Amino acid sequence: MSARLSTSVGGSLHTYFMSHELLWSALNAQQANATLIGPQLRAAAEELLRMYVPGRMRVMALDAAGERIIGAALAMRDEHIEMFDYTEAFAGTSTCLLIGGFIAGPAGVEAAATAVTGAGATRVEAAVIGGWSAPIRGVSRVRELAGIHVRVA
Repeated sequence: MSARLSTSVGGSLHTYFMSHELLWSALNAQQANATLIGPQLRAAAEELLRMYVPGRMRVMALDAAGERIIGAALAMRDEHIEMFDYTEAFAGTSTCLLIGGFIAGPAGVEAAATAVTGAGATRVEAAVIGGWSAPIRGVSRVRELAGIHVRVA
């Protein structure tokens, strides 16, 4: 009985610490995204412009930080950046580039990939500032918006 109690407690503690770690990760990502401004925002927008392929790609924000990154890129570029629009289907060979800040897990990215694939995107890529490095279902490639160094508490 003692061994069973110990195993049960160990499993419970493991679950508690994993949940606690995930909550801290989400909080840190939220804080970093909310304070993304200045040189870090500009560097992310410049990296987005290097990744963007006109005529073959549409971009879509994953979160508020993604909206700011795309907005900064639009302000830096005279040429048009094609945005994803839920009211219009993708062209036959379009890639959707999902743009986001720090992410704590893959769920939001996976949901966005499912949505744009359903709208006709033939390939989905993601570019995020950081926070998640494992593969994400429905996403062909996950890139980091390089050169970003944001202090996370």
